[in-house]
Amino acid sequence: MFRIPFACQMFSVHKTLADDFEGTVRAVAKAGYTGVEFFGGLARPAAQVKAILEETGLEIVGWHSSVDDFSEENYAKTVAYHKELGNKSVVIPGLPKEMTSSAAAWHKTAEFFTKLAAKLADEGMWTGYHNHFTEFTPVDGEIPWDILASETPAAFALQIDNGNAMHGGADPMVWLKKYPGRARTFHFKPHSAVKGFDVTPGVDDDIPWQETVDELIRQGATEWVIAEYETEALYSEVEGVKVCYDNLSKFLK
Repeated sequence: MFRIPFACQMFSVHKTLADDFEGTVRAVAKAGYTGVEFFGGLARPAAQVKAILEETGLEIVGWHSSVDDFSEENYAKTVAYHKELGNKSVVIPGLPKEMTSSAAAWHKTAEFFTKLAAKLADEGMWTGYHNHFTEFTPVDGEIPWDILASETPAAFALQIDNGNAMHGGADPMVWLKKYPGRARTFHFKPHSAVKGFDVTPGVDDDIPWQETVDELIRQGATEWVIAEYETEALYSEVEGVKVCYDNLSKFLK
């Protein structure tokens, strides 16, 4: 039995998904995952997404969404879509330059997220932010991740992507421990200082997998660990997420 359940971020299979949506979701379920996190716009009807999830038994654990989805113009239809789907988590995986170009911009971004978190909480949903590789680099003498963590409520999730953090020269374990209880979901992304993302998960990467899981267990706030594998240097997309499951799920048991 898993101590924390294992899901797949579907951007890992975005090309395959575009060609064969239902078949790709079935392949992810067959690989062993029990949940999925989707990404991008809301082009597919919620009923279509819900149907394949019900068929495969996969649970939707979140959605990577653009800030544009929560503009005044789009907010209502975005929330309605996720409610129809039964999804309660919408995480922002990136921001436009005007929201990140300075420390002042990051402070305004934290204010935006605080307001968004409150609005979504009223809808029975929650939100958070997913790092890439720049959020741990000082801007105007301040570190963006510190700004987000200190100026958003505890309910606002800090979805650390350990591979992305390492790619930016940061130690994800340091940041995980600095803000305990904020990783409501956590991304497993294999990375090596030598090979970058073109590694075999759990074999020649530099991620301290067991230490990471043990810390997540200790903190007791993480509902899902989510695999994200974005290279086709070694495997096809579907093969890559299968290798992630086979090699990394053992650390969650």
